[in-house]
Amino acid sequence: MDFKSWIICEMPINQFQLIGKWNQGTQKPYHGYKKDDIGILTNPAGVEKIHKKWSNTQQTFDFYFLRSKEGNKHIEVGEVSPEWVKKELAIDIQPNEDNVTVIFTNNRGTERIPMTAWAIAHRMGHAIRRHSQSWKLFSNLINQDMMRILEDVYGYKVNRQYGYPDSNGEKALRGLAQAIGIMKSARDSNLVSFSEFLYELLAQYLMTGKIKYNKLPRIIGNSRNRLYSRVSNEDLEEWGNILQGDADNHAHYLDTTLSELEGKIFVM
Repeated sequence: MDFKSWIICEMPINQFQLIGKWNQGTQKPYHGYKKDDIGILTNPAGVEKIHKKWSNTQQTFDFYFLRSKEGNKHIEVGEVSPEWVKKELAIDIQPNEDNVTVIFTNNRGTERIPMTAWAIAHRMGHAIRRHSQSWKLFSNLINQDMMRILEDVYGYKVNRQYGYPDSNGEKALRGLAQAIGIMKSARDSNLVSFSEFLYELLAQYLMTGKIKYNKLPRIIGNSRNRLYSRVSNEDLEEWGNILQGDADNHAHYLDTTLSELEGKIFVM
């Protein structure tokens, strides 16, 4: 085995298989993917880059990319059984009890980006969100911590409707996320919703092994929805330190979440 092959085998992605109509290249039908996805997933250099980007994960992953008419009927299904996979996707995949198995059937979504290592991590978040108790705890914790900062630092109390932030609260939360997030979607102010920030944090954790936030700014939001800090510079810095401490707690919940996924199959 040469060095390159050894490196890939030693990385946390155990299986990386293309199943279905991938030999058609960029010819239609795409079955839920686009040309840029196909270009990445069928290019050895692109696949090697994905392996390297996933080298910081503690779990081992088995990834299957299904390009078929059967797969294209299902999106963000979540946890399934091997029997469901056989019946609905017409393929036979048995999960390794020590690994996390994810079957990607598409790359659709309002926040769509090409199927890079980061996108795979983000999309996986959509597949697991309804089937992990720790993910629910993580989501609740993030919401509580962000709403606390908005209220205590920026003087804005998020109102809820049917258990969810109202439209103005959603804008405030998204503005805060884009201020403190270090990932590209936050830097470019391209988060389509606050909930997408959670999947971006999962991707950050999987790619880097940790969660990190920017310092709290004096002003968040844009010219239409702008919030100003109500505390002194010294207190703002202290709140920033609290946020960095929260980051370790957020990472802990994600680690627990990922541990819960071992031995299970998820369909994205």
